[in-house]
Amino acid sequence: LRLAQPYRPRGTALLCCFAEEDHALPLMAASFRFVEWGLHTELLGARTPPMALGVAVRERKPDVVGLSVTIAPPPERSRELVEGYAEAVGELPWVVGGSGVTQVQDLVLQAGGRVITGCGDEVATQIGEIEGIG
Repeated sequence: LRLAQPYRPRGTALLCCFAEEDHALPLMAASFRFVEWGLHTELLGARTPPMALGVAVRERKPDVVGLSVTIAPPPERSRELVEGYAEAVGELPWVVGGSGVTQVQDLVLQAGGRVITGCGDEVATQIGEIEGIG
C-alpha cells in the first residue's frame, strides 16, 4: 500500500475495522480502491475502537474515514459502536463497507454515515460519490 500511494493525492482516507473485527484483509483490499480514486490512504487496522479512531482523526485530519465490518457484532453492540464512530469522526464524511455491512446499514445511515456495497469497480465509483472529498 505504501508503494501504491498517489503522487498528487486528492485528500486522505483513514481506514480501520470495527472494534471486534479481526478480518483486516478486506480492509486492505478496499484501501487500494481509495488509492485508485486518488486518496492517500492510511490504515489503522483491525479492532479499532471508536476512541482510538477519534484520536487518529484529530491527529491526522483525514478527508474521509472508512470502516470495514466482515462479521457484525450483536445488535446492541453494533449500535454502540456505530454511535461511537459517528461521534469520533464528527463532521467528516464516513463510510462503512464489508460483507457484514447489511446488518449495520440502518444504524450507519441513521448516524450520518454512508454504506458501500458491492465489489471491484462498484466500490471505486461509490468512493468517488462521497461528498467532501476530492
